[in-house]
Amino acid sequence: MILGECGIFAAMFAAGAVTGVISAILNVLGRTGKAARYVTDVLMALSAGVVYFIALQLFAYGVFRIYSLAAYLIGTLCSLRLLRRFSPYIRSLARKVMSPLLKGYYRAENRILRICRPLIEKEERKRIFRRQKREEKRQKKILAKSEKIAANISHKRRKRRRKIGRDAIVVER
Repeated sequence: MILGECGIFAAMFAAGAVTGVISAILNVLGRTGKAARYVTDVLMALSAGVVYFIALQLFAYGVFRIYSLAAYLIGTLCSLRLLRRFSPYIRSLARKVMSPLLKGYYRAENRILRICRPLIEKEERKRIFRRQKREEKRQKKILAKSEKIAANISHKRRKRRRKIGRDAIVVER
């Protein structure tokens, strides 16, 4: 009985260590930019949860035990602490692996942008043209509204004059 529980503890500790390694790798990849940081933060949390529940299902038969969570967290923290010393080596290895991939990606991106540049410029011209049309239409509406208001004001003034003129007529009998 105790041996089985110790096995579950060791297995969850190892699963935590695996999660720490995955997190360290994602942390190295996340240092490339701000957007990459957000993506890797989400992936770290997601991978930690997935690894924990898979390990819980495999090793503890899906039964949640407090010590299994503690072993998992301790394994993760120990792994991260140990890998912090090797972080520069991991980064240099990741650069060696990623730099050719990134160069190829940037070359392909530049080719695609060169091919698409006329289309992008055409869309930009269309967008500017539509914006100018909207602005002209808006100016026409503003002008029409101001003319309507001016006409309405002059009509009201004429009405007032008529009323004043009628009131001034006195009929005597």
